[in-house]
Amino acid sequence: MSEHKRFLNTGQKLLKTMRSTSHRSRKGGGVFGDRWNPPKTSDGAEPQGVVLFPGEYKIPVSIGKRGKEQRELDLPYYVAFEHYYATKRRGAPCSAGISLISDGPDSELTWGNGQCPACYHIDDGVGGISRRLVHVFNAVLLGHFHLIDSDRVDASNKPYKDWTECEGKRCKYCSSGSDRVYGRRVYWQLGTRFVNTLTTHAQTVLSKRCKCGGEITPIGFQCEACGDVIRDLDAHPASREEIATIRRTSAACPHCGVVDVPEEVPECDSCKKAQPLTLWDVQLHVARQGEGTDTTLMISEWKPISDKLLARIESRMKPYNFAETLFKPQTPAQQAKRLGIPDPYTDATTRSDVGGVDWDGDE
Repeated sequence: MSEHKRFLNTGQKLLKTMRSTSHRSRKGGGVFGDRWNPPKTSDGAEPQGVVLFPGEYKIPVSIGKRGKEQRELDLPYYVAFEHYYATKRRGAPCSAGISLISDGPDSELTWGNGQCPACYHIDDGVGGISRRLVHVFNAVLLGHFHLIDSDRVDASNKPYKDWTECEGKRCKYCSSGSDRVYGRRVYWQLGTRFVNTLTTHAQTVLSKRCKCGGEITPIGFQCEACGDVIRDLDAHPASREEIATIRRTSAACPHCGVVDVPEEVPECDSCKKAQPLTLWDVQLHVARQGEGTDTTLMISEWKPISDKLLARIESRMKPYNFAETLFKPQTPAQQAKRLGIPDPYTDATTRSDVGGVDWDGDE
């Protein structure tokens, strides 16, 4: 069973719907200013076009409460726990590490048992410190952009560069001779609720369309481990509700005994080799609706990535090195300083468990 299927059971089986990679990614670095959020409809903004593309990330995790067994998850996007201290409006990666609750197929990701000042204070009842699991995607924004000097300067008094969207026919940057490029590389950091929205779209909409353009229907379910048929839908038909349940429920294979979510067997009405679309294969038009914890993700439009579009943006598809930038490992002392909180480990305090209230606020 693939590692990305093993842990994603927090209401989503996202990576099971994203296995197929229709375009190859390139090695890349990271820029903090490239974080992107979909525009808000409450601000009068229109949905923005974006293409998600995979990277190759190895996420170290420990197994179980004791965490003695170590493993790496091979994922096409990055996952991490992060903290936010609302009192001082500061954020930092969790330094406790990541753990799988168990080694089973439905195991969930949780924070690890390493030393983490923020986790320590959450467990100690300190208010204002939150923790959440984030999923960080590589993406390319669609449209024309200019790279311009910003009002901010670095240590040598040189201006930083900022991306700005081209304003079209009367764009002042075009008039001033600024270079214009198509597509801007960004990263999209999502909480669980937004990931669930993407998952639902992939499972209920994209999976019904083949890469050839045909319509796809399931004809059965099989064990991914041994390949034997678990449910033949021609011989034993199922309602839509039953099929939806089968897609997300782990069960023991009657032939080999492996416990896993059954693999769907698709059939295309236009070709002999059904290849369902995934989130890697389409361009999405997305926006945010609502405010605060009531914010939702809206997907207003989607269509397959054409060869022409891929040729225009392929040079931008360089995955970020999140492990060395956004989520670079920090010592407890470094994290405490970044958040502006006391470091409970400087007085030789030891810690055997972590806990607290999860947060899934405005994405």
